[in-house]
Amino acid sequence: MADRTWKAVERAIAKFFPNGKRRGADFRGDNSGKTDIVSDGWAIEVKHSKRPTYGLMVEAFDQAERNRTSPDDIPIAVIHRAGDRYEESLVIIRLDYFASFFINQE
Repeated sequence: MADRTWKAVERAIAKFFPNGKRRGADFRGDNSGKTDIVSDGWAIEVKHSKRPTYGLMVEAFDQAERNRTSPDDIPIAVIHRAGDRYEESLVIIRLDYFASFFINQE
């Protein structure tokens, strides 16, 4: 069976994160969340699209937020536009989360 493009994108994006791996259909057991990529401390949803829209980005972030394994996981959406290099993908996070995790730390 031929590999689907979005699966290949998820595997490539996972390499950017410490010990990152594509979850695939494994959404039970110790890692009970359902995010696309498993990496400690992160809740990562990946979207691949020819023309990513604002709505797609918001829904991807919301999905990452809903599917966190731990409340301390940082939810992000990684948006990859077809034809772009993986390192050109966008990382989407709401400003309040960004501030709480990266700016307002004490």
